[in-house]
Amino acid sequence: MAKLLIILSIVINSISVSAKSENFEAFESLILKMMEETGTPGVAVGVFDKSGPLFLKGFGVKEVGTSNLVTPNTQFAIGSTTKAMTAASLGILVDKHILDWDRPLKEEYLTDFELMDSQATNLATLRDLLTHRTGLPRHDLSWYGSSDSREELYKKLKYLKPSKVFREAMQYQNLMYMTAGIVIERVTGISWEEFIVDNLFKPLGMNNTTVSLSAIQKSSDYSYPHSLQKKKAYKIPFRNIDAVGPAGSVNSSITDMGKWLRLQLNKGISGDHVILNKDTIKEIHKGQISTRVSNYPELKNPKYALGWGVHEFYGEKLIHHGGGIDGFVTFVGFLPEHDRAIVVFGNSESIIPYFIGFSYFESVINFNFGPWLDRLQRRDLKPIPPVKYIERKELDRPISDYTGKYFHAAYGVVEIKDGSEYNSDLLVEFRDVLKAPVAKYQDDKFMVILDEIKLNPSHDIFEFRRDLNDNVSKFLYKFEPLVDPIEFLKL
Repeated sequence: MAKLLIILSIVINSISVSAKSENFEAFESLILKMMEETGTPGVAVGVFDKSGPLFLKGFGVKEVGTSNLVTPNTQFAIGSTTKAMTAASLGILVDKHILDWDRPLKEEYLTDFELMDSQATNLATLRDLLTHRTGLPRHDLSWYGSSDSREELYKKLKYLKPSKVFREAMQYQNLMYMTAGIVIERVTGISWEEFIVDNLFKPLGMNNTTVSLSAIQKSSDYSYPHSLQKKKAYKIPFRNIDAVGPAGSVNSSITDMGKWLRLQLNKGISGDHVILNKDTIKEIHKGQISTRVSNYPELKNPKYALGWGVHEFYGEKLIHHGGGIDGFVTFVGFLPEHDRAIVVFGNSESIIPYFIGFSYFESVINFNFGPWLDRLQRRDLKPIPPVKYIERKELDRPISDYTGKYFHAAYGVVEIKDGSEYNSDLLVEFRDVLKAPVAKYQDDKFMVILDEIKLNPSHDIFEFRRDLNDNVSKFLYKFEPLVDPIEFLKL
């Protein structure tokens, strides 16, 4: 352990600014311990107040197996922390009286807007989209890995089943933020990408911030994504989510993100420029709808604002959001009453950016780093209940009865193949997202196979349905956990 800490200390590239009496030396030590605990190759951390940076530092490497150091200017994919930027872009248009938070989209902004729920179609507003209360659950696999354009995904929304009554509950969503981006495109005549760069990033001086996968890879300083297996990091491909860009495709550095966070602390003002009116940014930061209770007792009274989450953290208002896309995790947050903000980037799928962020805020309020490192170290100590495996049944119909392509209007095509190469009955393939060898356990129902005789009941059921002529005509699988299994028709 000590040896790894020495190595990590050597590969630090930093700009450090002392701030009042804050103990950033101890903070650095905590960050290194969390990196070691998880195996995360690289982390970047920036702390800010209204006037500027208090701490900017890169830890570790941009790419495992290299000596390419993370710097304060290294771009990372920031994932869903993009959502607050999309909300701010809409706020700029609200300030110009081009948009209204509470006017139904269908009246003017998106006359072709259509969801499966007719009430949501006719009444949904920008506020509904941004607070995740349209009744639509995530349905992420309808777009994840898809080659569909933003406009094509938008036109398919009407085929996605809701799981709640309109405005009944907050259900975190990406497609509705994509739709909010389309609102910007429709009312301005330019792309979401152009608008956010021209009206947000350029005025803030965020010149090292990009909005697409191709753009980050043209940068002179960017990190690669990694997966973790038993604390060992492996570089993985970038995930292209440009089609749902307004929900999560921004890439940035901690230096640039400091300019964005100072806009929040300064209530919409950047230098001599008013980016957002004071009342508008107050509305963006205000908790609008209750959300699920946190796993951590320090975070109380959870609400969702417009692109931000709001909690009481030891009685103080904490405004924050996380972001995650293949191989990257981000945490962004601020304590308005303490004039403190933090951004933490990690280039693995570890949750340490959240724990680093919460540790810092704990130090601001309670003058110690709290239980976050201990929680990270103890996360694997919960006993895992034993799995009772199910024995597979003999397939009593030809494999050819099942094989072929199956189609859903929003999700696209699932392909069922002969699975004999995998010692299974069938192989289920869905884009680059799912490749599952399955075997029969009952009638036309299948489960993922563990070995030649055992099936894994922790996985969902893959089911086929037959028509009146006893021909397999449908394939069903629970791609979205909150609704009934998605039904695909055989082509």
